[in-house]
Amino acid sequence: MERPLISVCIPTRNRCDYLRDLLACLSLQAAPWLEVVVSDNASTDATGRVVAEFQGAGLNLRYERHGENIGLGRNVASLPRISTGDYLWFIGDDDVFEEGALAQVAQVLRETRPDVLLANYGVWNNSLTRAISAEAFPQSRGRTDVALADSDVVNLRNMTFLGFLVLRRDPESVACLERNAANLYPHCFALMPFVRSFNWRCVPRLCIRQRAGPDRSPHGGTVFMESFPPLVSAFGSAGVPAATLRAWKGDFFRCYVLRSCIGLKIAAGRSDWKLFRSVAAQFAGEWRMWFVFAPAYVLPVPLLSAIKRRVSWKV
Repeated sequence: MERPLISVCIPTRNRCDYLRDLLACLSLQAAPWLEVVVSDNASTDATGRVVAEFQGAGLNLRYERHGENIGLGRNVASLPRISTGDYLWFIGDDDVFEEGALAQVAQVLRETRPDVLLANYGVWNNSLTRAISAEAFPQSRGRTDVALADSDVVNLRNMTFLGFLVLRRDPESVACLERNAANLYPHCFALMPFVRSFNWRCVPRLCIRQRAGPDRSPHGGTVFMESFPPLVSAFGSAGVPAATLRAWKGDFFRCYVLRSCIGLKIAAGRSDWKLFRSVAAQFAGEWRMWFVFAPAYVLPVPLLSAIKRRVSWKV
């Protein structure tokens, strides 16, 4: 039997309806070189039954269920052990692949044999009927080669999205993933052995529709408190220049942190000053921290909510 080229690695917990959508789109793109691996983090819904529906439907599907909730990061880190493919493509259980995306990625992998492949994605509403953000980087790019300096493609905002990275199976990379399983983004640490050599490629066509999800703002409220500093430090130690890291941090603050923290305050109905201090400590060098975020954060929630409805917060 042919060894899989790609293992699509899906961590899941109690989202069987979303998982069914993902497995259905994968079954339409099934191929001998494709393996699908589901790691079930002690789901109490119908996840097991959903997986069973597809195991006998021509999809090369592996399934493992943890007996207790081990957390998202550890669930992600458990997937390489279950899978057998040459490349690991992690994806959230609530996202879906565009038609033909897997074949396109497989072609680039065979032709170029990169250490890392970056798959373009768009952010959609939860019903996947309307694009919120059309693309992570320009489809008009039209080529697969990519350099560390290509900040429109290679940046923290993109890399923290689980489905953006297709990683060559490598013992050191897997070890980095497992050591950082407590981080919200352990898959990013799996990149570290591949930074200095930088044998990376990208696929400009849209590959994934990412559901925005109702929990994006609260999730963003914790990223810099616990996960962002060690992630930035790890990239610096791996050889990313200081100027590139500053650009990544600025982009991440502008496109993600600013909007997420404002949304978190509105959702909670109050200010979280511990969160504010953490943001200030991590992004003190960003002018938007003091001229956009700080003035906005002290506003009363009703006024801030009214302003948020009228502006994008990507300034």
